[in-house]
Amino acid sequence: MAVRHAFNRRTAGVTAGGSVPLFAHRSHHTPLLESVATTYAATLLHRVAVRRWVDAAEHGQESEREDSERFTAIAKGWITWQARGVMTECRERCGAQGLFLANGIAGQLAANEGTITAEGDNLVIWVKAAGEMLLGHFTPKQPCDQDPAARHLADTDFLQDLLGDVERIWHRRARGRLRSGPPGDPLNRWNNTVNSALKLVDAHAVRRAGQALLEAAAEATDDDARQQLTLLHRLFALRQVMAHSGDLLADGHLTGAQVRELQDASEAVVAALVPHAETLVAAFAVVEDVLLDHPIARPEGFDERPVPSWDGTGSVPRPVVAAAAPA
Repeated sequence: MAVRHAFNRRTAGVTAGGSVPLFAHRSHHTPLLESVATTYAATLLHRVAVRRWVDAAEHGQESEREDSERFTAIAKGWITWQARGVMTECRERCGAQGLFLANGIAGQLAANEGTITAEGDNLVIWVKAAGEMLLGHFTPKQPCDQDPAARHLADTDFLQDLLGDVERIWHRRARGRLRSGPPGDPLNRWNNTVNSALKLVDAHAVRRAGQALLEAAAEATDDDARQQLTLLHRLFALRQVMAHSGDLLADGHLTGAQVRELQDASEAVVAALVPHAETLVAAFAVVEDVLLDHPIARPEGFDERPVPSWDGTGSVPRPVVAAAAPA
């Protein structure tokens, strides 16, 4: 909905009297494309979690079922929290029109709050997963032995390895804080550990989401699909690496030159994804009639199709919400 609106809604360009779609502005399409990348990663992580759950339930031993339950809890928390961020970004990119319930975004934000809490509050199930990961139910991925100076930020394997490095950094920190906690006081010892342990859970979810996106790209049989999925992985991973660049630099996983290149690398992949934005969101396969039921999704902004009246006894014209109205 937000991407479609960005193409429909026109605004001032950089020359007097000219206009361009909102999507033409880098400040507008960058957060939307980052949200698209996150949504692909979350969707593919969900598929991995479901397959793992089914396999463990049908064929797994008790330890495998416990692992799948923990992974499901981690995925559920990460996906629903990411959904909140994506929805908020989409709402803001649509301006005031994003607030109108008729446009289908604001209501989803409220509904998503239920998914964050239902079937286990996210923070609670992540705290449980964090404790289990620190007590022997998790082994970090081994580091790559290649010199980072010989690698490039356009290398998807390098970026994925960096996500593993972030995961390993937080595992080491959490374990260190657990060992250094005050003896004879289990609660204070855990309080000394829990925040770092939760960072570990998040880093694990991010690495697994990135891996799911990378595997989907490798499995794609269409060259264009493979290229676009690879670009989405690059954007997703670069955002995460930028957020942890200080730790990665301090531990020798990134060079100073690479840290300085991160912003340029991110800008380059955003520019490469711009021509594919409509294709990427069309691949969500939302039925067109569902989209067109929202005024914001129509180029003309509204139509005269009837909708049920509030009391169900008749019909009234659809609300007029012009797509070109000032935001």
